[in-house]
Amino acid sequence: MECTVTLSGTASATITITSRHGDFTYWVEFEPGTSEHHFDIIDSPVDQIRLQIANKSEGMIAIKKLVVDGIDLQHCILKGTFYPDYHPQYYIDATPPNSYCPGTEWYHNGEWCMDITKPLWEYMLNNYA
Repeated sequence: MECTVTLSGTASATITITSRHGDFTYWVEFEPGTSEHHFDIIDSPVDQIRLQIANKSEGMIAIKKLVVDGIDLQHCILKGTFYPDYHPQYYIDATPPNSYCPGTEWYHNGEWCMDITKPLWEYMLNNYA
């Protein structure tokens, strides 16, 4: 499946894009602003798109758009979950949640995951209708 993700933000970070069943890894050195990134994932009936955020500077990064095989899944990205990797000091000062859904804005390092199934029209119907 051909994918395009649009990211926007005020922070810089290293972002690794993978999928549950894929044997690829796509790295992005994200800089503040807005940018599109193209990648392919294996055409599996059930999969998961994963974006890992590491070495994030002060500020935030947000996923703005996800297109898979020419179909805009913008509304479905709200089904994605962000699993933050908090700094250990943060646990002393607060009791943060283990995950955020929707998790489209990232203020910490961590991983954003979204399950996806084929055919895409059925996925859209089940997750957006």
